[in-house]
Amino acid sequence: MQGGADPEVQGKRMAFEEAEAALRAWMERSLDPVVVHRAGRVVFANQAVAGLLGYGSAAELLGVSVIDLTHPDDRERVRARIQRMLTHQEPAPLVEERFLRRDGTAVPVDVLALPIVFEGKLSILVSGHDARERKWLEAEKQRLFEEQARLGAEAQRHAAELQAILDHQLAGLIVFDRTGRVTMTNLATAKLFGSQASELGATLEEMFAKVRPYRPNGQPYALDELPSARAFRGEQTEGDNLTVADAQGNDHYLSVSASPIRDEEGNVTSVVSVMRDVTEMVEFDRLKDQFLRVVAHELKTPVAIMKGYAQLLLRSPEEAASRRMLEKIDRGADRIDRIVRDMLDLSQLHLGNVTIEHEKVELDAVVDRIAQEMARSFERHQLKLSARPVVVEGDGDRLGKVVGALIDNAVRYSPQGGRIEVTCGPRRDEAVVSVKDEGVGIPADKQARVFERFFRAHTDTPNDYGGMGVGLYLAREIVRRHGGEMWFESREGIGSVFSFSLPLGGER
Repeated sequence: MQGGADPEVQGKRMAFEEAEAALRAWMERSLDPVVVHRAGRVVFANQAVAGLLGYGSAAELLGVSVIDLTHPDDRERVRARIQRMLTHQEPAPLVEERFLRRDGTAVPVDVLALPIVFEGKLSILVSGHDARERKWLEAEKQRLFEEQARLGAEAQRHAAELQAILDHQLAGLIVFDRTGRVTMTNLATAKLFGSQASELGATLEEMFAKVRPYRPNGQPYALDELPSARAFRGEQTEGDNLTVADAQGNDHYLSVSASPIRDEEGNVTSVVSVMRDVTEMVEFDRLKDQFLRVVAHELKTPVAIMKGYAQLLLRSPEEAASRRMLEKIDRGADRIDRIVRDMLDLSQLHLGNVTIEHEKVELDAVVDRIAQEMARSFERHQLKLSARPVVVEGDGDRLGKVVGALIDNAVRYSPQGGRIEVTCGPRRDEAVVSVKDEGVGIPADKQARVFERFFRAHTDTPNDYGGMGVGLYLAREIVRRHGGEMWFESREGIGSVFSFSLPLGGER
């Protein structure tokens, strides 16, 4: 055939040479150890296998017997596998073999071998990977699996312990995730709402639909007004009062607090809501108020009879000694009457049944009238009254009781007498009334509680002059319901000044 070699043959040869060049380049750059042996001798090795076996360069391995590189205990198995590959020209399965390093130590290698044509001759390519890395990875995987199992068991144990602790709490607890679903609850919650309403996975909306909470005054809550819903908006709530019905239809009064839990970026990821059942306390308060009303009404009738007969006898001509006794009876009846009225006012105030009339009130006239009336019973005190014209809007009768309570307090706690100064007049945009005494004053450590119900700063001291401890409480509450404020200044042994302010109500 003229014109040179057959183009087809020449093309195949060039393709083969290009393929072999590509194979050689891959083997040289491979990070995994690669060896090609033929007739039992190494004809190619890359730097990775040289490093694995402790040789300085791959060239040192050329011509070395591949069997000599194998651990003596593995050599017969390697010879048999090589023979099968050459006979059947099929790759061998992945196996672990031990190769000898230059220093005589053995290294395990995961080996994949297959027959190839290299440099025009049948050869065997062996590619491997250090089996120590695989074994380390397997051991690490097993260790991590065991550690995960241990941590899972420990977490489960801690969760069981936490649940046991929560189930023994008297307060109910609910944890909501960021989607509003219940992720944790306790036995007290289940007793309050029923197991279905508070089961894990239930949403806040589903709980709301089943429980339907309402306020103590009977007004229903809206969903977005609930403490938990407000906590999802980032609010911290404390002691909100609401009422729910249990599975049997019995009302429970709850004090509910809710807190948002945030991630590092400040986003709300969950909400914790804690509920205390205060039903017994509420019922006790109701029973107490009922008791006060009953006692007050029962006292009212005999006091009225006693006072009526005393006043009738006072109008009759009697000896001076008899009159003094009757006057004491009359004053005693007045004192009991004030106690009864205070008890009734306290009960009505606590129940929210106090009605404040709104009309123009000449406050200076009210102060003048009350002060003059009370001054008639003063025996050791001198009244100094200074009242400038001032008008407020409110309930004249109830404001009169406030003035009377402050004057009575001043007289009671200045038993040695002295001057009682009563002032009334405008100050900027408000009306101010003050009552000053020269009495025993209030100890500094007791002043913070002066306006509490039933608190008396001088109980069980030489300065204990009786009373129920509700006069100042009632007076301040009436002032507050008029939109005003009450305060005081006091120094023990020097005296006290009690004042209150009210918004101005226009001209006379």
